[in-house]
Amino acid sequence: MASGKIAVVTGLAAEMAALAQWGDKPQYVSACAASDPNRARLFLARMIADGATRCLSFGLAGGLAPDLPAGSIVIAARVVSAEGAYVCDARWVQQLVAALPAGHVGDIWGQETILASPGLKQAVYHGTQCLACDMESQVVGALATQAGIPFAALRVVCDPADFALPSAALLPLRADGAPNLVSILGNLLRQPRQLPALLTLARHNQSALKALARAAAALR
Repeated sequence: MASGKIAVVTGLAAEMAALAQWGDKPQYVSACAASDPNRARLFLARMIADGATRCLSFGLAGGLAPDLPAGSIVIAARVVSAEGAYVCDARWVQQLVAALPAGHVGDIWGQETILASPGLKQAVYHGTQCLACDMESQVVGALATQAGIPFAALRVVCDPADFALPSAALLPLRADGAPNLVSILGNLLRQPRQLPALLTLARHNQSALKALARAAAALR
């Protein structure tokens, strides 16, 4: 049962791995949605029904603000989506800022599809001033608000605002949230010119995951 616990939602298996250093802390329950907002909705609804009293969106994000490189920590003041804006718990935000003083506080944009190109990211940034974007935070914000419980969102920029995601990075994940290496290799063989972008993305991802692990350690 999740009674009295914090429900943590991630999109990737690698994000769940960052949480592993929390060990068996009894105050947390977590679920990996494999970058599928519908799965995030299902998992979080179950955790809330089981009695979770707070919700946290945790993981990587796309950068929207042009001055945030890979590895930048973003602490949401609000989560904004096409459906509305959800205000994060102010006390929790203050606690995250105290634990992560290098973090950037601002709004996070949530939507059910990936913002893959610099043009799309720029358009959302100019329209909303959100610092980063992901595919789970709007689910967490909506369900927590509906349930009347506090929530927060902590995300680390992986692909900066000026970086175009290669097609292999847009392929569906495995059900456990890990990359489908067979699909990625097949896509790369069909479009070999994306290799430099994939290598750059791998470096960005490494920087972001290291920052995410440091953030998780600071919250233990």
